[in-house]
Amino acid sequence: MCFGAELKRMMDVESKEGRHAVPQLPFQSFFSFIKRSVGRSLGACRGARGACRAFAKTESNVLAGLGFFGKRFLDIRTREEIRSPFWEREMIELLVETTNLPGDGREFSFDEQRIWADPIAEFHLPYRIAEPFSAVIRVVPHADGCTVEGTLRGSLVLSCDRCVEEFTYPVTAEFHEFEAYPGGDSRNDAPSDVWWVVAKDGLHYLDVAGFLWEQFQLALPEKPLCTVLCRGMCAECGANKNLDECRCAASGSDPRLAAFHSMKLS
Repeated sequence: MCFGAELKRMMDVESKEGRHAVPQLPFQSFFSFIKRSVGRSLGACRGARGACRAFAKTESNVLAGLGFFGKRFLDIRTREEIRSPFWEREMIELLVETTNLPGDGREFSFDEQRIWADPIAEFHLPYRIAEPFSAVIRVVPHADGCTVEGTLRGSLVLSCDRCVEEFTYPVTAEFHEFEAYPGGDSRNDAPSDVWWVVAKDGLHYLDVAGFLWEQFQLALPEKPLCTVLCRGMCAECGANKNLDECRCAASGSDPRLAAFHSMKLS
């Protein structure tokens, strides 16, 4: 099912009345659909940040502040915030106030494993933490945002895409990002793609947990391999070719392909 088409169907815009129609499905069903379509893909999709941002910015404004760690939504029927009904657990939230930081910035260290362990468990992602993760970041304030640079280290137990055996993968990430404050980014003179900076009571805060989770996701391999020379599994018997010589090769060619043996290419 196409997520965009389903969202459009559910959010039928009543142009004559100048307002958005409320989906006839209960919010529980609506959010469950979102979790199936978007939430579970966060672990596998390197572009999940952009996808979720685009969804959060839909003109319907059904949801306010949708994010991986966002837990508040806006019911357009009552204009009131409601809690997301589909989170199975509370995601950790770490906020760093950036407005009053010194000009040269400040360094922070984080080793709270819930930053990474909670989302992995929540979305049943196909890996687990082997070596605890830690991150060191420096946040430098600017007039229109803040620069976030630092490193992230740890290791995961992944499954090889070829032989499906588990192996330990060291995760190391270095990052240097600019996060704009809400209200626009003067650097490109366009509406800001704000995601990890929030404004509250006249101050700006960096959502460190969300930011580090994103850097963690970007550091994962698109195709996990135990080694670059992994021989994979036998398509016939399922044997791991790295451990045993596959005996299926000696059984001859596939009889279904016999008709192609006499073919000649001119």
